[in-house]
Amino acid sequence: MKFFKAILIIVILVNGSNLFSQSNQLPAVMYVTASSGLIQRARPSASSERRGAYVFGQRVVVDEQGPRETISGITNHWYKTRDNTWVFGGFLSEAFPSGAPVILGVWDVAGDESLAFFYTPDGNFGVGLKESSMLYSGRWRLDGAALILNITMMGYDDVNETQRYTYTVINSNTIELRQFNGDRVRLTRNNEPWL
Repeated sequence: MKFFKAILIIVILVNGSNLFSQSNQLPAVMYVTASSGLIQRARPSASSERRGAYVFGQRVVVDEQGPRETISGITNHWYKTRDNTWVFGGFLSEAFPSGAPVILGVWDVAGDESLAFFYTPDGNFGVGLKESSMLYSGRWRLDGAALILNITMMGYDDVNETQRYTYTVINSNTIELRQFNGDRVRLTRNNEPWL
């Protein structure tokens, strides 16, 4: 009986480790969990040259896993990002972090797989057709339960139009925008690494 229990434990451990490695296949979308941001480095080392920083809640696509290191008591791998910098994995998560502005990231329109919305930490936004052209873009900001969009480019034309939406957070991966006329659109977070 003890032999069978030992075999069962080994099978569970082996399968569990396989499931973990499958859930961390690269490329992958990750989110910055450090409230102070995450330093981008030239090479996978805490002593390497700084190349910039990602902010709390920012969407980061990682393509390659590097060596392990311990920083601030956390041991994790370094990851190479799409913009050819390295970040420490101890401050990244596959889940969007609580406390970050939920609007950040790339969003799909529920029921319309051709459209994508994106909102960056520096206040830029865009709405476009996937794998095609930008429909409109500009700047965004939150004002209480309102999302304010200042549209500065529509197609190839310069414009100056402000739109105000109320937004409801369904969960960290789903929000609903409502226009002043009552029209609603539901957005779901897109975690596909190719966008």
